[in-house]
Amino acid sequence: MRLKQLVRARSHAVHAASFVPLGIAVKLYGGTDKLLHAYTAPYSQHFRRVRYRRNRVLEIGVGGYESRDIGGSLRVWRDYFPRSQIFGLDIHEKDVRLGPRVRFVRGDQSSDEDLGRLLAEMDGPPDIVIDDGSHFVGHALASLACLFPRMPGGGIYAIEDLHTSYWADWGGAVPAPESSSVGLVRGLVDAVQDNDPTFTWSGVGVGPAPTPHWLADVDALHVYPGNPGEGLAALSAVVIALLLAQGGASVAPLVIVGVAVAYIVIELLEVRRPPEPSPSS
Repeated sequence: MRLKQLVRARSHAVHAASFVPLGIAVKLYGGTDKLLHAYTAPYSQHFRRVRYRRNRVLEIGVGGYESRDIGGSLRVWRDYFPRSQIFGLDIHEKDVRLGPRVRFVRGDQSSDEDLGRLLAEMDGPPDIVIDDGSHFVGHALASLACLFPRMPGGGIYAIEDLHTSYWADWGGAVPAPESSSVGLVRGLVDAVQDNDPTFTWSGVGVGPAPTPHWLADVDALHVYPGNPGEGLAALSAVVIALLLAQGGASVAPLVIVGVAVAYIVIELLEVRRPPEPSPSS
């Protein structure tokens, strides 16, 4: 208990999450289900290369439901990304007092108007998005459609809790509707295949049309299974859309690793765009 109090003490210039692994930071800070859903391991893997850069980090859904209190994740991100600006978006008003690097905007993640107001507040597009919002069918896709095309090269987009695509109370069904996050995954598979040069080599022509159209430049798709040893991990899912870093980075061919064939629930999905062209000399 005393260690947690020390970590949370505002008088400390350096917080624990600034230098310890993400999983340990989540355990110390508490107030978030990232560890329960086994998100911390893949997040650590994909956030490692940008952790100490100056990023705009956006979390959609900051915890606490209708309460004005927030969960613990904004605090974790503030300290895990010690040089970044952290933004939280939630449909409910929240009391967020986490210092000058953390700002809160009230808004609906499925509203283009609210997302536009958010982008204006951020003074630029996000480098990292973590969608832990409503999980209602269509909402995650609406946010992705607005934010993803604006993100710079090297950005990371994550969508949590894809399992609600199958839950009727969240607008889901079996099979999951096209407007759901799992429906998005199916579209991303088409998008990856559309960029496969095999279609050209074989004389067939172009591959399947990408769905949605703004993901036409997806280059690779990586799928990881959940960890059944981590509580509800087998019932949870994360999508991470990873835009390659600056031009010059090599683009790996399509690789699918650890496909969860026992259940149609994906733990982590990574999507890559081709690298941005290098500036002409």
